[in-house]
Amino acid sequence: MGNLKIGKWQFKFTWETFGVPLAIIALIIFTGTMRPMFFRVTNIFNIVRQVSALSLVSFAMTLVIISGGIDLSPASTVALVSIVTALFIKTTSVWVALSAGLITGMLCGMLNGTLIGFLKLPPFIATLGTQSILRGVALTATGGIPVMNLKSEEFLFIGSGNVGVIPFMSFIAVLGFFVTYFLLYWTKRGIYTYAIGGNETAAKWAGIKVPLHKFLLYSYAGLLTGIAGIILGARVNSGQPYLGTGIELQAIAATCIGGTSMMGGKGSLFGTLFGVILIGILNNSLNLLEVSTFVQEIVIGVTIIIAVLASIVKK
Repeated sequence: MGNLKIGKWQFKFTWETFGVPLAIIALIIFTGTMRPMFFRVTNIFNIVRQVSALSLVSFAMTLVIISGGIDLSPASTVALVSIVTALFIKTTSVWVALSAGLITGMLCGMLNGTLIGFLKLPPFIATLGTQSILRGVALTATGGIPVMNLKSEEFLFIGSGNVGVIPFMSFIAVLGFFVTYFLLYWTKRGIYTYAIGGNETAAKWAGIKVPLHKFLLYSYAGLLTGIAGIILGARVNSGQPYLGTGIELQAIAATCIGGTSMMGGKGSLFGTLFGVILIGILNNSLNLLEVSTFVQEIVIGVTIIIAVLASIVKK
């Protein structure tokens, strides 16, 4: 969009750095004008709770898309992790249950990484397959019935507890952001991610072990999605086979809105963060304005299409 230079400081105007924040501000003003209750503290923290799990899945999706891939399995992973965690809570301690949930999420990511990295299946096909497999495992394990009656104060605290007045889950999301930021921008694995997404053949010639890197990348994405599954399970205090349905679409939307190219090789974690905030406020605004949930699905779909078209035009 252009640059502004003031002395030694140079500011780059892009959609990600200025367009999305301006859109967020405009949406806040519009919704606050139409529904003053939007500015209530309880509603603000409700938005924070709503986007905490989505942000973790979106950070994972950002890494995957930058590498030139896609992941359609997060919703199924979230559901399976919530069920595994819930089943372990009913039979063992909460700490064993949380560990089992995290391991389950990572195993789901490792499955994707094996199929895509080592067996060289196209990411769309591989994750479409694992999406169905993991959902089937979740339904088989529960018979389609949610795992409820979880009597664990610690687990419930993850989903609804506060540290002061701030939701505890938001601290988990912030930690996930900084760890992912460090991996993407301060390690060679982050450089490899951009290189593979930009030109996989050139990355191979440069000596990058592409199959191994994709395996590690999807494994980490599975871990982040597993944490999201624990958070969502804790919010409803149960394990549900259809928990998180549609979260992968919202994550893709947030990632695209944040400027990550669907063609790979380009993306920003800060851009994704702004995209998550925009999606969260948009969902909350539509609810406050009493817009039908069916219409909300249309809005999210249109948002994805517009974001991808904008990405293609910029490319």
